[in-house]
Amino acid sequence: MDLTLAERSRLDFVLSLRRRWADTVYPALREQFEHDAERAADIRASVQRQPAYPWFAFLERNAQKMLWRDVTDIVAAHPAAAPEPADAPATLKLNPGLTLPDWYTDWDIHIQPGGIWRNAASAEVYELGAKLVMLGGNDDYTFHRAFVETAIPNRPYRRMVDLGCGFGKSTWPLKRSFPDAEVIGIDLAEPCLRKAQQRANAAGLAIEFVPSRLPGDQLARRLRGPRYIHHADPRDAPPGAGGHAARMPAHPGPGRPSAVPRLHPHR
Repeated sequence: MDLTLAERSRLDFVLSLRRRWADTVYPALREQFEHDAERAADIRASVQRQPAYPWFAFLERNAQKMLWRDVTDIVAAHPAAAPEPADAPATLKLNPGLTLPDWYTDWDIHIQPGGIWRNAASAEVYELGAKLVMLGGNDDYTFHRAFVETAIPNRPYRRMVDLGCGFGKSTWPLKRSFPDAEVIGIDLAEPCLRKAQQRANAAGLAIEFVPSRLPGDQLARRLRGPRYIHHADPRDAPPGAGGHAARMPAHPGPGRPSAVPRLHPHR
């Protein structure tokens, strides 16, 4: 996306604001908290009474809202047009009967207005905004590549599944690092999956993307013994999972698949 000077200036301003929130306001708040002689057992109350807290809270919320407002305006001014290559290797298996759960549609995830699931523009906004949320340090998805390169044992895999793959930033590195594995990206947001397929095709990556909300037992059967499963909603977790992640068999047998979480698993 080729940005105008005015658009770049808007993004630079909000990015600078978020950086000062992280490298100036937060350290000041932490120092005040640590030197508070009357610090109580109630950590939340102790933090909220510090002089820097109102600034911290204001910038945290409003810089995020400003970010999405600017990104939404920019995406609207640059209609996406990316024709699929003739030999597109990535696939998207649509599910017309998929019903999005209330816990997913009733909340604006990441405070992105309207959520990430409504239309194609939602995915475009999410993709651009996701880079800025990381304070400009993940423009080429360094964090996601580093996770795959350092956290996943370098051995053969038959199938790898990215749960909650979004627009694919955590899925593409899997296929690049393990080209012989069958890689599947699963998410609720169909627009994000379309964007993920588009990017994967542009990179020549044969990845299967699936819009799905699989209950725990169906998910376990589909993966047949994954290492970790990350859940956005504990109500959909397999029995005994608890919290937001379930630790499954630590060492799948030869040829068994491994499910890669979007976040580090709770232990």
